[in-house]
Amino acid sequence: NPHIPQYIAQAPWYYGIDHATLKHQRKTVDSQEWSTDNISHAQELNHWYRRGEKAGAATTYRPGACTNCGAITHKTKDCVERPRRVGAKWDASRGIEADEVVQDIRLGFEAKRDRWNGYDPREF
Repeated sequence: NPHIPQYIAQAPWYYGIDHATLKHQRKTVDSQEWSTDNISHAQELNHWYRRGEKAGAATTYRPGACTNCGAITHKTKDCVERPRRVGAKWDASRGIEADEVVQDIRLGFEAKRDRWNGYDPREF
């Protein structure tokens, strides 16, 4: 392509590629996390992820958890619960909040902006 500058099209010398290509510019996928690369566009828009769900609660305080509510998914300064008089770190008998379900999802452009994602007309 004559519109791509030569310094972009040529791979660095340590790649061992002699011809011009843009393969070295592409992002490589190192992990097998959930991605919309392997599903169709319609399935991507209809895929629902678990938003706002809670996992099981711990019975004792775990190091690294929020000192206010005891959830491991966030720190104390990010806690949205009401500040307790005695935090979960010091008094676990008053209850430790359940951890939020956190999923690592990479959505496409349309799926990320889909306002009707997860809408089920039978619920309303």
